[in-house]
Amino acid sequence: MQYQKVKDLIKQLEALNPEEFIGCDLWTKADIESVADDMEVTITDGMIDEVLYLLDKSYDVTYGITWESVIKAINSVIANELNR
Repeated sequence: MQYQKVKDLIKQLEALNPEEFIGCDLWTKADIESVADDMEVTITDGMIDEVLYLLDKSYDVTYGITWESVIKAINSVIANELNR
């Protein structure tokens, strides 16, 4: 996973052969918001950005990003927000 803006990802994809297969994990704000809703917590767009950044910087490449790691990141961002 690479934390980046959609426009930057599009530029990278445009440079590839459109007939070539790739593997890709894509986590969006909607994914994070859905998990937060399931957890019955409310998070802001800014907090969602922090969750995505945290996932990019801390995930284990052996396992990738799991639902468990998303929940852990959400909890971490909420805890940081409460301590501010």
